[in-house]
Amino acid sequence: MKPIKLLLSVLLIQVSLITFAEPRISLELICEQVKAIEFPTQDRPDAKTIQSLAGCNSEALYYGIGQTADWQKARACAYEEMRRGPEGPFQGPATLMMIYANGKGVTRNYDLAIKLACEIEGAPAEIEGRLEHLLQMKQQGAEAKDIDLCDDITSSMMMNFCSSHQESVQQQERAAQLANMVKSWNENEKKALDGLKHSANRFFSTRSEKEVDASGAAHLAMTVGEEASLQDDFLASLQSFEKGHTPNFDDQQLAEADAKLNAIYKKILGDKNFSWGTVYQNSIKETQREWLKYRDAWVKFGSIKYPAVSATSWKTYLTEKRIKMLEEFLN
Repeated sequence: MKPIKLLLSVLLIQVSLITFAEPRISLELICEQVKAIEFPTQDRPDAKTIQSLAGCNSEALYYGIGQTADWQKARACAYEEMRRGPEGPFQGPATLMMIYANGKGVTRNYDLAIKLACEIEGAPAEIEGRLEHLLQMKQQGAEAKDIDLCDDITSSMMMNFCSSHQESVQQQERAAQLANMVKSWNENEKKALDGLKHSANRFFSTRSEKEVDASGAAHLAMTVGEEASLQDDFLASLQSFEKGHTPNFDDQQLAEADAKLNAIYKKILGDKNFSWGTVYQNSIKETQREWLKYRDAWVKFGSIKYPAVSATSWKTYLTEKRIKMLEEFLN
């Protein structure tokens, strides 16, 4: 997924899709020129197909979220969403814009993609940036890379939407990698991993909700981003352990890590002037309780899957990670 752009200046659009006497024109004029373009009759769902589209979600169908990606169904669903009114920013005209611009199951049609981009609600700079993006794709032709709705966002609102959307896509990718990794594990090992994942999800959720400053306009993007980072690290750790790179610490190292963690924790809770946006000392206490459960869950899982690794090693490994989290509040 391409990085989210945080800032775009208002752009004057260079027209290559449609020929005008003047080389640079306004957003309104671009949208007016494509307004009369018709949707291909053969692309619209027929009555029988519409009956099967009740409750469909073109975003999920296009990206393969919770199911196999199906661009034909995504297109039909998006047309139906336009008729009944899309419920989210990735549905209806947004999905169709990507389908026609990227040629997913159809011939690329940039005129129609621009018409659809004009119908997507958003900040003026977002719309203008998206139109310029489409015009550049038209110039590049077959060499053009696919466009995504999140490529040209400028507002905090869309940053929040895109963060949640991108995490939904990444969850699918993580789940596929994890399933491939554990397919040779025995049932006891898989059951132990399920228990660890349950504890991990509770800790990750609490950490992202309680220890991330949510005072800014892009608060959802911040919390989603933190949880995604924790999930990525969890998977990467398991993959590393499967390659034989398991932790190895002794009792002295655990004692040192515990002492450092406790010192930082006490310093945070004892700070009468503690101020970290929407993060409070009680929030950190609550997160710490979940972390302790998460640490112990790793010890239990490790005893089954990696019996050669000591409980001391697991505790030290997790404690060092927690120290880095808490050190953020000392800066």
